[in-house]
Amino acid sequence: MSGIENINDDFKRALLETIPCSVFIIDNAGRIIYWNRSIQQLTGYTADEVLGSGCENLKLTICDEGSPATSICAHLPKDSEHQMECEIRRKDGSVVPVVRTSKPVRDSRGENIGAIEALSA
Repeated sequence: MSGIENINDDFKRALLETIPCSVFIIDNAGRIIYWNRSIQQLTGYTADEVLGSGCENLKLTICDEGSPATSICAHLPKDSEHQMECEIRRKDGSVVPVVRTSKPVRDSRGENIGAIEALSA
């Protein structure tokens, strides 16, 4: 046990907001359900602009190993952690190189319930 069950929800939210990394979380339907302050600063998109929307509707794009730009959520993992270097297009049109680290989120039964993604510039 990690002890996370002993941490209250306010503390968990504060952790996600203050973590020094750009983080977003999606559910199994591909909807963005969390967007922290750091990713707002990195991308220029506010949480209000992206929460509840599907990844495919997000104008934030990446380049995947030479292929055309795709949705940022196109390569979120189903089974294990995935890391890759890519570029994102900010709301103002500028391009920023980032390292993407994606990991599935599982419930207490081990069922996949979404994914968390961290972007490091």
